[in-house]
Amino acid sequence: MDQRRRGDPRIYIVTLLFLSCILSGGILLGLYLHLPDPNPLFLPAGMFFVCVPWLFWFLAYLYSCVLKPCTVSVSKKSVTSFDPEKGEEKNNKNVLENEMSASDNVAEVEPSEKANSH
Repeated sequence: MDQRRRGDPRIYIVTLLFLSCILSGGILLGLYLHLPDPNPLFLPAGMFFVCVPWLFWFLAYLYSCVLKPCTVSVSKKSVTSFDPEKGEEKNNKNVLENEMSASDNVAEVEPSEKANSH
């Protein structure tokens, strides 16, 4: 999979976009600090360009922590019960029965007599 990503032009486009945002934001902030009478738009524009990559990574983090687990758990239940060769579901169990069967591997422990004597 790593070999396929190396030739993917989207990686280079996003990297170039982030690099240009950071460089242009840094230049604008530097001009705002060093010019005697800077344009008042240099500060917000510089902050915006510097924050674009941070916003992207923050949203990617939120997606991986919040949305992706929700979509994976929903798709697992619907995809695992579908047989693509036959075009029908493998079993007719509902979601609750599928969840219950996942916990069947745990052996039940009977209470000991010492616990009953209390």
